[in-house]
Amino acid sequence: MAGISGAELARRAGTTRGQVDRLVELKILGKSDGADSFCLSDIQRVRLVRALGEAGITPDSLARAIAEGHLSFGFVETMWPEPPALTERTFRAVASDLGFDPDALVRLYSMWGLPRPGPDDCVREDDAAIFADFGVSVPADALNELAMMRSARTLGESLRMVADT
Repeated sequence: MAGISGAELARRAGTTRGQVDRLVELKILGKSDGADSFCLSDIQRVRLVRALGEAGITPDSLARAIAEGHLSFGFVETMWPEPPALTERTFRAVASDLGFDPDALVRLYSMWGLPRPGPDDCVREDDAAIFADFGVSVPADALNELAMMRSARTLGESLRMVADT
């Protein structure tokens, strides 16, 4: 599998090159094919480390657990061999295209049971494709915030019920 550069990894994971370098120093990330080559699955590793950091588990703690053999991120490549990258478009820009308030668009994520992005966060490629389809597959008179919120809530509740069974 072809590698990606550290700069590309940072861009696609939504972080900085400095953070990528720090994760290499901590041995949370390893370079795959040379001086500046990473696996596509490292995109998700970076995102996972960031999410754990937001939950209070520091990269230093993760590095210690990895070094002591208590933790491995080896599963990441199996689960997300090619995770979707971030686009350069923000939720605010996509909301504007759809005629939505940016806060309404990001609220959809919490209704789906997903982490709520910020209005200025970049949209993932797979999500961008879905939002692009809204204008094509949903009649213009049905594309409104109230209908979207109701649909999102129904989907989120249905997924929770499936998960509970």
